Amino acid sequence: MEKYFIQNNTTGYFVQIFEKDFVGTNTEIFGKVSFEKGSVDSVLDTIRGTGLKLQLEANINRTFDEFSEVEDEKKYTVQVKKGSQIVFNGFLKPDGITQSFVRDEWYVDLDFIDGLGSLKDLAFVKPNGLNFTGKMSVHDVIMNSLARTGLVMPLNSFLPIEYIGYSGSNILKDTYVSSDRFFKIDAQTTGGGTTMTCEEVLKSVLNIFSACITHQEGQWWL
Repeated sequence: MEKYFIQNNTTGYFVQIFEKDFVGTNTEIFGKVSFEKGSVDSVLDTIRGTGLKLQLEANINRTFDEFSEVEDEKKYTVQVKKGSQIVFNGFLKPDGITQSFVRDEWYVDLDFIDGLGSLKDLAFVKPNGLNFTGKMSVHDVIMNSLARTGLVMPLNSFLPIEYIGYSGSNILKDTYVSSDRFFKIDAQTTGGGTTMTCEEVLKSVLNIFSACITHQEGQWWL
């Protein structure tokens, strides 16, 4: 449920901060909004995360201390709109909180992330924790990887790639891979192995098309 909101009439951004299981009345607060893309080693890197920085105006009556006591990284989420257009969805980064004290008023800086960076720590599995089996379309592989971020957003793609005789409209949905490729066999252990992370899986299928993915305007873009 929405706990705080920022209505910035200068930039036109409307920010909503939601707290899991919050019960009460939302409160207007004040602050500044800025966006940044994650750093990459090359413009050809397949995954480009997007971040949001909020600089909140704090005082002795509203300290925002609750943000520094977060254990569940999905406890606080944010949505930013400009007019009716969603421009960002994300989660609070627990270690991305700083404060600058100035007399009885100060600034609290919060970092929100889109979850792409967390995919390196999440196994490519079904919601029930079991491995995928059989053939999967590349589109389903991508969407199941992105689902582990916890964000539900549409996927937009522009891939000017075709092959002779192809008459479909979405090459991602019409290209299939075996889910077995996402399980790394341990040569030292009979029947043993490790499920690849969502980041590894996402990179492996995006490299097929020399594509990259990012978060823009509240949607995934490929």
